[in-house]
Amino acid sequence: MMLIEKLREATQHRHKELDEAIMPYLKNIRFINDYVQLLIAFYGFFKPVYDKIDSHLILSFLPDYNTRRKPDSILQNLASLHRYEIIENIAGQIPAISNNASAFGALYVMEGSTLGGLMIKKMLSDTLSLSDAQLSFFAGYGKQTRERWNYFVQALNGFTANPAEEQAAITSANDTFLHFKNWLLAVYLK
Repeated sequence: MMLIEKLREATQHRHKELDEAIMPYLKNIRFINDYVQLLIAFYGFFKPVYDKIDSHLILSFLPDYNTRRKPDSILQNLASLHRYEIIENIAGQIPAISNNASAFGALYVMEGSTLGGLMIKKMLSDTLSLSDAQLSFFAGYGKQTRERWNYFVQALNGFTANPAEEQAAITSANDTFLHFKNWLLAVYLK
């Protein structure tokens, strides 16, 4: 069994919990300010997680990683909405990322969000009058989202050589889903 399959199976419960927690709130976004608060909440979690991934991911396994970082995309969306707040509320509880395997586990969740983001983008564009630039964070990689996901999966399946690394990736992915859900519940989904 490939690592991607092990991750999907092992994180299914946590992934479902996150989806069930956030979906009612996404469906109730009616105003631009609601969307701004959602972006700020995402930034508050994505920024520290990506900073940790930066410190531990071995780039030779995923050479295009620097084009995959999402926090700047969130800030660009906020700027396109003419919102330039300094975001000080940053998650303190994030997954423990201490090596390449745990970085890949967290990145599995972050990269997977590009797939779910396409659905969120459609929901938001159906409700709010926003430009593509204002929704670009949730657009993932646009028409290249599936192709870039497949490239990530190849890299994910190619980095690991032993069960301990696989378990580190699985633990990190589960913790990323859990901490992200808890963060959203604490700061956005109150």
